[in-house]
Amino acid sequence: MKILLVDDNSLNLKQLQLIFKPYGVTFSALDGEKALQLFEAAWEENAPFDLIVSDYLMPRMDGLELIKRLRAQEALMAPDKKVKLMMVSGVEDKSKVISSFREGCEYYLVKPVSKEKIERAFALLKLTV
Repeated sequence: MKILLVDDNSLNLKQLQLIFKPYGVTFSALDGEKALQLFEAAWEENAPFDLIVSDYLMPRMDGLELIKRLRAQEALMAPDKKVKLMMVSGVEDKSKVISSFREGCEYYLVKPVSKEKIERAFALLKLTV
């Protein structure tokens, strides 16, 4: 499985990399713009990501805006194939959760991230390791 992890905090990003490493090959981005670049490059190389995990709160482009842009890019590139999108946040705010799902997020994971939470998410998203 090919996984893109997005978080503006390098310490959080390193933690996510350690947690997600057993589930596939991980790539990382410190902001939404870099994530979009990696997403587009993966499609151009015919090796798209299977899962993108993004922090909700980030400067310049938050996770919600990233999801909007990713889904818009997908609609242009391959409308019949969608990457699984998971939002990660320390904030369990009902309006943020609802907004995330409306924009195309498929799972909202509240920090702290744990192996159990990831395995539950993978089962619901029908992702295999």
